[in-house]
Amino acid sequence: MSAFSQEVEAFKTHPLEYARLTGRTTNMLNAAKAVAESGRPVVVIFKDMRTVESWQRKFGSIKNMSLIPMKVKMPELDWNQLKITEGIHKHSQTFIDHDVIYLYHKDLFKAYHAYDRPMDHSPYTTPQQPA
Repeated sequence: MSAFSQEVEAFKTHPLEYARLTGRTTNMLNAAKAVAESGRPVVVIFKDMRTVESWQRKFGSIKNMSLIPMKVKMPELDWNQLKITEGIHKHSQTFIDHDVIYLYHKDLFKAYHAYDRPMDHSPYTTPQQPA
């Protein structure tokens, strides 16, 4: 089986893995940046310090915007409003990276997709035949 055929088969059986690299985090950070540049404080929560550092290198320092890693204990967070409710960031607009949401609600995602049929294509991306 060719590498392309293997990728197509993997795509059919694990379509969520192909929902990566869609620009979701970049779009979220652009929205957060726009809010911060309007003068409102913003906090963006990522899964770990390595991810924070990577995005800091890409975006640089932005006034009114804090990028923080989730810690062993997350900041007190109202998941219904997606807002930090205690501490120094409680008056900030909160943005939460999808990896953090997945990590905290993994069982819900698994239950939601438990009976999905394998897909022949994805609304996000599809394997492309090499040129």
